Amino acid sequence: MAAATLRVSTRAITGLVKPGNSVSLISLCCQPLGNESEQRTGSFVALFNPLQSQFMCHRYNAHVSPEKLAQIFDVVRILSGTSAEKDLFPLSMGPVIRLDAEGERELSSMQWGFLPAWWKPSARSKSRNAFQRKCFNARCETVHEKPTYRNAFKKRRCLIPAVKFEEKTHWFGMQDSRPFVFAGLWEQWSDGEETVESYTILTTDPSPPVEAVKHHRMPVILPDDDAISRWLSPDIVEPQPLQDLLRPYAEDLIDLGEEKSGRLF
Repeated sequence: MAAATLRVSTRAITGLVKPGNSVSLISLCCQPLGNESEQRTGSFVALFNPLQSQFMCHRYNAHVSPEKLAQIFDVVRILSGTSAEKDLFPLSMGPVIRLDAEGERELSSMQWGFLPAWWKPSARSKSRNAFQRKCFNARCETVHEKPTYRNAFKKRRCLIPAVKFEEKTHWFGMQDSRPFVFAGLWEQWSDGEETVESYTILTTDPSPPVEAVKHHRMPVILPDDDAISRWLSPDIVEPQPLQDLLRPYAEDLIDLGEEKSGRLF
């Protein structure tokens, strides 16, 4: 079933969340509308996707200072305006580590939700944000061959810093609470008037801690410096040398517990 974008009010959302309502398989991603009057009335754009809650990572936390990320992940330059909200959702601005033109690591801020350089409004895809909401995750098994991602897979791989991520209302992170990085892809899109840099997070099969909460996917976590260097290497353009990196990570990943406050379902 394709995702459908619906305009609903907070009262309508409240009406859905009642005992006995069959909404447990619906993932509801709400973003405030750009129109100020609509924000005052509490309206939201809601993305209903019955499969999203089972197969996609749609919330993580990257609340680490740019300076600390630079120290941990050997970043040479921090671009201005680089920061992270406490929790990140699709269309949020998040920190991204990529290689610059000289092959040095730089830390930038990009929008979560991949937008290929060739995207243009069409009858099937009228809204840029609607397209991006479908592309905040990419399956590692097929990412190298999909038209949306294959060029970025060859030329624009990146690191997505995080300290924890959520699956099925459970937060997962490292046992020692250290920051880590997801495998990602980034892209630059422009229509001549506006330029958008965006990214997606690769997903793989779940490791035992994630599988234990009955979730079928998890982000690809790059485990060490060698994996990070290989993922960023501009000399690697084919998928085969990277295949062993795209595995479930389970070494010291733990379930940090279930978040009960603020839950919709």
